[in-house]
Amino acid sequence: MRADLSTTLGKQMEFCLPEAYRQQLALDNLRLSLAVNRYVKLPGLFSGDPLTALRTELHAVERLAKARDFVMPGYQTPRFMTTVGGQVIKRESAMLRALYGHPDLRELIIRVVGKSVYDCLDVNEWMIATILNAPGNTHGWHLDDPPLAMVIFLDSPDAADGGLVEFIRDWPRLCNEIGADPQGDVNAIVKQCRAAGLIEQKHHSAGDAYLFRADECLHRVTPLRRGGVRRAILNLTFELNPNVNRRGLTVGLLVE
Repeated sequence: MRADLSTTLGKQMEFCLPEAYRQQLALDNLRLSLAVNRYVKLPGLFSGDPLTALRTELHAVERLAKARDFVMPGYQTPRFMTTVGGQVIKRESAMLRALYGHPDLRELIIRVVGKSVYDCLDVNEWMIATILNAPGNTHGWHLDDPPLAMVIFLDSPDAADGGLVEFIRDWPRLCNEIGADPQGDVNAIVKQCRAAGLIEQKHHSAGDAYLFRADECLHRVTPLRRGGVRRAILNLTFELNPNVNRRGLTVGLLVE
């Protein structure tokens, strides 16, 4: 473990919530948005020294990242990207471990969700870093196993360069209505959803984050369109019930 470096960076990143995320009216609006839309954007959650420190820390652990280039079984969607899984993060970065349980960040999540949230106990999926940095890099359509995800953007391309989040709300319900497997080959149904205008698309800048019901919304990251740009995120996942003992099968293909 790089204890000395992590300690130094931890001192530099004295993170506290921006004032916009401490106001009751703003929190009420965020909670309503998440409840209705299953997604809520948190612009400018990180900036200045905290954002710089997180970027530096990710670059330090990125030497242990694994390149992925395959089609995910079941969903039949592509994975062209680089990842650092939770086991590596836990071993190598005291700073990122501290971020996951940071009191201010956890309190924000609880207040936006409107009820208690709990640690994800999956050794790989509690936090994953995902980096897209080449043309065509993408994270294809999928659902997450843990219900709640907070995605923090450390680097992000312009909207015109790809790397956008796309999602289809209430995917399990939709599949139930048409008699489809929500974790089977999604490509034909996604095409129909796009034609029907059911796919939402979001851009995020560096320092932004979003909260998301990742178990209910089929989602993907659109391919990067050119070289010389980078999309790097931290995906922090949480449970809505305590002591959930699960081991995600698909996440193992991404990080192990």
